[in-house]
Amino acid sequence: CPYHNWSYGLDGSLKMRPHFFGPDRHDTPAPGEGAVCLSEVRSGTWFDLIFVNLSADAPALDEFLAPAAARMTAHDVGALRHAGTFSCDLAANWKFAVENFIEPYHVFAVHPRLINFAPMEVRSPSVAEGQAFYNEYEFPAAEAGRGDGLPHYPGLGAAGRRRGFWMHLFPSLSFEVYPDQFTLMHLVPLGPDRTREEFHVYLVGEAATSDEHRSGREDVIRTWRDLNDEDIGVVEALQRGRKAEGYGGGAFSPHWDEAPRHFSRLVAEAVSAA
Repeated sequence: CPYHNWSYGLDGSLKMRPHFFGPDRHDTPAPGEGAVCLSEVRSGTWFDLIFVNLSADAPALDEFLAPAAARMTAHDVGALRHAGTFSCDLAANWKFAVENFIEPYHVFAVHPRLINFAPMEVRSPSVAEGQAFYNEYEFPAAEAGRGDGLPHYPGLGAAGRRRGFWMHLFPSLSFEVYPDQFTLMHLVPLGPDRTREEFHVYLVGEAATSDEHRSGREDVIRTWRDLNDEDIGVVEALQRGRKAEGYGGGAFSPHWDEAPRHFSRLVAEAVSAA
């Protein structure tokens, strides 16, 4: 603990409380006899990601990750290595960032390069099943930053080399997969109208760190930066628009917007339960 330098073992047991009984009178309990222990918190790992959950009612991590694992059977996550991280701050609530991520309807209007890479005719509405959201498409051809120029997942078949997909597991796990990468979007709420977005990029094997693949690695990170920069203005406009006196609830597309509707339901249920 940085406040008084109390120290604990990895099992949460108290090791030492300096000067606890007065100057140079330290509390150093025998093993297993510490008077104060840290509370145990549920945790688990999935390749490089560490999950922590404070709720005793949460499902097991394997159950939570099952929708993701089922759709990544062709992707060897053990081959992934961390390649870089970047972040930005949004003047918007974190839920708008999630809605923007799971809603493909805006792509043609906001993302000119992305719509050329995967036109609207290859896109379908996002699917919502329980606490899982996902979407996938087969793109006509790979490009720099999305599947071209870097090693692919080992053993990935021909179909997988032209497939992109993303997933969101409610409330806060969002990631996107291309043949050569896994990119995690981590949202940190800073207030009701402020959010920090962190993008953690993973590549396959030596592509994450080698000089040989530096250019391809920079292409991937630049592609994600450019895509996110295109989204910032419209997501912040959503925040401002909700405060407008004339806002009456908006309208949903019957084709594209079932996933955002379902996300809103889950948020409402979670808030009501709390």
